[in-house]
Amino acid sequence: MKTWLNENDIGELHRRGAKFYPADCKLTPSAADLARKLKIEPSSDVIANTIAIGSDHGGFNLKTHLLKYLRDKGFSLEDFGCFSEESVDYPDYAAAVAKAVASGEFRLGIMIDTIGVASAVAANKIDGIRAAFCPTPEIAVSAREHNDANLITLGGKMEFETVEEIIDIFIKTNFLGGRHQRRIDKIKALE
Repeated sequence: MKTWLNENDIGELHRRGAKFYPADCKLTPSAADLARKLKIEPSSDVIANTIAIGSDHGGFNLKTHLLKYLRDKGFSLEDFGCFSEESVDYPDYAAAVAKAVASGEFRLGIMIDTIGVASAVAANKIDGIRAAFCPTPEIAVSAREHNDANLITLGGKMEFETVEEIIDIFIKTNFLGGRHQRRIDKIKALE
């Protein structure tokens, strides 16, 4: 994660509709002025503990399991649907979760469809989202450390125990920055 934000960074947050910037970042003087003008504030510990979650019908059972699992761990979650196993269209729910994360109101997002790949494709259409399908713990580590992924997608057919391990790793792993930041900046330039 960047330790300093400049005026362009604050402008980008505003363009995405974000209301917060990471509390552990410092602002250049011009960025601080712009943040005050645009009413973009540092996030609180409350934001750091928030997760947007959603699923289609194929991911509904796994989502229901994760809601309990993560709430028991003390996370604050907002469920963006779906709310049953009745057939729905995954792009609607992937977009809702992605927009919530891109706004800055949620630190991370979780989206589950039957396999997991389709939701990553849909979520990545939202500016500011770096969604990664993470079927293994190793991929979850790489997605966070190297790609600063802020939304994980999973498959509803995955085993609960495996998903718990993947989610725990995804949440606790931080972006390494350094040479990876240059690559993230290039991805942002494509948006």
